[in-house]
Parts: sequence; structure tokens; C-alpha cells
Amino acid sequence: MKHLLNLALVLVTLLCSCSENNTAESDKVVAKAGDKFLYKSELKEIVPTGTQKEDSLRIVEKYTENWLKKHAILLEAKNEKNTNNEEIERKTEDYRNSLLIYEYQKKIFEDKLDTNVGIEEMNRFYSEHQKDFELKQNIVKGIVVISKGKAQGLEKLAKEVERMKNLERIKNAVNNYCSLYAAKCYLDYDLWQTFESLAKSTPFSKISNKTDWLVKNPYGLIYDGNYTYYIKIFDYKLENRISPPEYVKEQIKSIILNSRKLKILEEYENELYTKALSEKRIEKYTDN
Repeated sequence: MKHLLNLALVLVTLLCSCSENNTAESDKVVAKAGDKFLYKSELKEIVPTGTQKEDSLRIVEKYTENWLKKHAILLEAKNEKNTNNEEIERKTEDYRNSLLIYEYQKKIFEDKLDTNVGIEEMNRFYSEHQKDFELKQNIVKGIVVISKGKAQGLEKLAKEVERMKNLERIKNAVNNYCSLYAAKCYLDYDLWQTFESLAKSTPFSKISNKTDWLVKNPYGLIYDGNYTYYIKIFDYKLENRISPPEYVKEQIKSIILNSRKLKILEEYENELYTKALSEKRIEKYTDN
């Protein structure tokens, strides 16, 4: 029995020793700056899972070097006699207070903010503030189809589309062509977007006077030696005109929600201010 107890004590001692060694190994100091230490265990968090050993070593080495550089500057800055420590403390306190208030306001909004914005409210806001929604760029509803080579079939499609008056027929014809012949197609028929966005990666993006081109051309075809590019404009609004409501829908929703937030904050701040005054947690002194 005594032999068994002695064996158990030896095993416990060995296990404890191994555990301490593992902990010591994982918390080994890899860098020091003044009274600050960088531990090996901290470095594990910066290396993504599955990283190759050589890459891991480079990441750790770079992180350690940057850590030492940062603390070298900090040590020098702390020893600088001309550093305005009071100003730093004030800014630190201001920043901390701002973070606390920001997090508290987020909680207030989670509890009190109604995030549902109805169509009627957005339309009413749009009607009352149309001058605030002047376009800074030309916007269009249109499509782009790109075919390899000098695609005569794409030219034929473009002419057919111009004869069609029904959008569904146009969609069927274009979608058919795209599924059979096109290299790339951008077919957001009903989406308002800038002309630059629609025409990017095509020769149409290089048109110098885009406003003049839009007014005069319902569509365009360009062959650049490798591909044929077809752009079709279904509708457009020129810069400095009023945006269509669909184009500014998300912007209007954001403005309405921000307005609600400001109202909630104003009411809540006044409520807290009045309450704190009545409970004498804050006091206002006046000159007699």
C-alpha cells in the first residue's frame, strides 16, 4: 500500500512538472521593451491556421520586429521632456469617454430605434427634398453584351432591339443571344447606375462627351479588333437633374433613420439630464 502511494505521488509530481514546462514553453518571453514583454503564446494568435512553417516564421519575425520598433518609439516618447503629458491624458480621457458614449448610444438604438421605413414615408421625404437629390453624374438603365470577333449576329440583334417596343420581347431576344453566342453579358435591365459603371471594361468608357453621346445614341456598337461591344440604353438622366426616387431609395432610408436617431438621442439626453439634476448627481453653479 505504501509502495502504491509513493508511486502515485511520483506520477502527480511528474504530471505537474510536465504541465509547468508546457505552460512555461508556451509563455516563453520572445521580446522585451522596458517593463513590457511579448510572449510566445501571444504570437500563436497572429498566425492563421494552416500556414506553412516558413511563412509562419516570417509572420512571427515581422510582428516581433514591429512590436519592438513601436515600443522603442514609445520608450523614447515617454522620456521626451517636452512631451505634453497632460494633453495626452486629456485626449486619452476624451477618446475613452467618446467610446463609452458610442457603445451606450448603440444600446439605446437597439432598444428604441424603429428601423422600418415605409414607401409612403420615403416618397413624402423625396417629394419635399427633391433639390437635395441632384445628380452628380449621368445615370442610365442599360445593358452590355460582348461577343468575340466581329460579331455580325450582335449587330443584327442591336437592330432588332431598336424595332421592338415591348421590354419582355427585348429581354427574350437578348437573353437568347447571350446564352448561345456572347462572351459576357451585363443584363440589369431595370437598374439605375452611372454610365461609367455600365460601360466599364468596354471602349464606351473612353467616350469624351458622355452627355452628348447619351442624348444622341440609344445604343452603340464597337469592334476593337478582338471583341464586338454592344451597349443599349433604355433610359437616362443627365447630371444636375433630379435623381429618380429608385436611385436614391437607400440614401433616403439612411437619412430618415439618422433623423430618428437624433430625435431619440435628444429626448433621451434631456431625460437623463433632468433626472440627474433632480437626483443631484450633477450640479450647475451660478455666480451670485
